[in-house]
Amino acid sequence: MPRPDSHTSSFKKTRLILSLSFLFIVLCSAIGLEYIHWKKGNKSFLFYRLGTPPIQEDIEAPDPLILDSLTSLEEPTRVQPKNKVALLVDDMGYSLKTLRELAALNLSLTIAILPYSPWAKETAQMALQNNMEVILHLPLESLNDFNANAATEGLIHSGMSEKDVLEVLEANLTQVPFIRGVNNHMGSKVTAERETMSLILARLKKDNLYFIDSVTSGSSIAFKLAREMSIASAYRHVFLDSETEEGYILKQLIQLLRQAQNRGMAVGICHPYDSTLKVLSENLELFAEYNCEVVFASQIVE
Repeated sequence: MPRPDSHTSSFKKTRLILSLSFLFIVLCSAIGLEYIHWKKGNKSFLFYRLGTPPIQEDIEAPDPLILDSLTSLEEPTRVQPKNKVALLVDDMGYSLKTLRELAALNLSLTIAILPYSPWAKETAQMALQNNMEVILHLPLESLNDFNANAATEGLIHSGMSEKDVLEVLEANLTQVPFIRGVNNHMGSKVTAERETMSLILARLKKDNLYFIDSVTSGSSIAFKLAREMSIASAYRHVFLDSETEEGYILKQLIQLLRQAQNRGMAVGICHPYDSTLKVLSENLELFAEYNCEVVFASQIVE
């Protein structure tokens, strides 16, 4: 039989253990509450050595407009560069009225003036005053248009001596002031001849003039030769008004804009016909629709 004092001793030990457990739980709870109190930024007797933690404030959902502005800052909207269209108006120098109508279009046109045309110098002056670029429309011999060959003053013929080629070219250059470059008028015969074209291009390079090959013949080597000679140059992609019917001109204008879309640039040549002026003036919105801008020929030559 167990002794009474042994039973009493066991009971006391159990009470002591329970009391200590309770005190331990209370102490842990107190420490935990004090830690939470300190984390909220309040003073603490237990954690004062750790300093005051940063206060964690509730973060509200950002305003959608702010999110939009942040997104636009992180990923700026990329503006697609406009495709470039150089639009050359050939055979100029015969009508100042036509030039005024072209100026009213408010486009960066390149005006190609024929030497010895009656208003060559006045056309160049007026074009410059109206923020248009001036080039010389250089007459070169055609392969099959004998009447035009005979009637065109300042024409450089195939088979001319070097001296004659340079003399005629020099005279043509003095006929039109303010020129930035040259393109060929006719020339299906001469543009296929390396020797004659080399003489012409070398003289243009001397004055830092660019050259646009009008490509009046599939046999032309003028553009390729200009590149070989390191002359700023380009070539014609589309003739707008080989036919003067308005529907045809509009179709060709759209073809020019599509070429610019595909290539990033394109060169078009037109003439000062009434139908051409009408189509251009009535369809200016097409340039924006095809993301194109009209630029001077000097801005697309390479």
